Amino acid sequence: MAVMFQRVAHTDLIASLWFQKPANHLPIFLLLFIKIAVGLFFILSVFTSILGFSKFIAFAAACILAKFIYSSEYFVERYLQIEAQFMINLNAKTLAAQKKHAANHPAWLDEQLHVKRYRVAATSLCGGKSLKELNLHRRYNVFVLEIQNGSQILPIPSGSAAIYAGSQLLLTGTPRQLQNFELAIQSYDMQILPLATDNQQTLHQFLADPKHGGTAYFCYAMPIDRHSPLCGSTLKKSSYLGNVNCLALGLERGNYTHLNPDASFVFQKGDILWIIGTQEMMNQLFISETI
Repeated sequence: MAVMFQRVAHTDLIASLWFQKPANHLPIFLLLFIKIAVGLFFILSVFTSILGFSKFIAFAAACILAKFIYSSEYFVERYLQIEAQFMINLNAKTLAAQKKHAANHPAWLDEQLHVKRYRVAATSLCGGKSLKELNLHRRYNVFVLEIQNGSQILPIPSGSAAIYAGSQLLLTGTPRQLQNFELAIQSYDMQILPLATDNQQTLHQFLADPKHGGTAYFCYAMPIDRHSPLCGSTLKKSSYLGNVNCLALGLERGNYTHLNPDASFVFQKGDILWIIGTQEMMNQLFISETI
């Protein structure tokens, strides 16, 4: 089923290669043809071998079913759920292997960070200001995972994203960092109010809860090996994460957890970098790792 889907990230990549030079046109055509042929082959084999349809009827039925699968939101959603579960299982295996070498390791980063929602009051002076202007991350060491303006949700917002009266902010940080943030906004009368109905959860609990909202977030513990583009480099020098808009939450180095790595922090072989993003962001991240 996966070969029948056209992903957004693949579309951008194909368009980029197509316009680079005319010599790419034929290989792109061949790859797309092979993709469609493989998908149709498996569907045809079901109709001919299992259901006993004639080749002509099987081919017509396969084309109709392929078109249905390609355009069906239900199948796309189911596929994304399967892919997400695969990523979660892969992430769990990475951490399990790491734990064998660090038996006394404290709680993992997604268990140290907590998640909480806040609302910008109508009279708040922060209304209309961008995240870069407010500088919440550098001032209070909290990450803004999401801005919600009415029904519009902006996941992993950039510094240019603005908040307005009535906006809801989804923040993550350690319990101490969130507490310091709340003391600061009270002291400066910023009128950013915690939602009383929203219980503070660990990031791990939040990600495992399917009821946390309309946007699916995924946290990936990415091992840094000698082949990684980040090994020996920094976030400032590398455009690796910037290209996919994922957010670097922290770093595991041996038994030590380093929260909020600075842009000049140099990554070493054996580090584990914790990244959070949406399904689409993670897809782009995995594509960039494999091409």
